[in-house]
Order: sequence, then C-alpha cells, then structure tokens
Amino acid sequence: MDSRISFLQTLASCPHGARKKDLPLSDREIDRMRQKLRVSGLVEYVDLGKGKRWHITEDGHKFLSAHKEPISAAEN
Repeated sequence: MDSRISFLQTLASCPHGARKKDLPLSDREIDRMRQKLRVSGLVEYVDLGKGKRWHITEDGHKFLSAHKEPISAAEN
C-alpha cells in the first residue's frame, strides 16, 4: 500500500488528530512525504491547544476517497 494512503487513512481514523507519537516510527523519507502532503494541502500540522497534531483536510478526504483500492472478487 502506498505510504501516502496509509498515512491519510491513519489521520482519517483520528477525529481529534494524531500526535506524532501516535504515528508509526518514521525515517527521513517518510517525514519528507508527510511534509509534501502538508504543503499540498492534504494534511495540516496544527496546535489546537492540546499540543500539535496532524489532521487530514477536506482535500485529504477527497484524495483518499478517490484513491481507495477496489475490493476484488476474491476477497468477497
């Protein structure tokens, strides 16, 4: 699975945002991917009074729904 989709799915499942420690360990490449998603407007890293958290944006939800993998007949 694409790491971008995995990251967006993780954020979509966290209604109050994901803290950095809630995310899987990352390396430099994954950090770059997260920042590219932030710059493109799909996610945001904001402080809403309870510490900084990653949040998925409306554009991120649209991107995620457009890139969901179709369920194959073998899985049914």
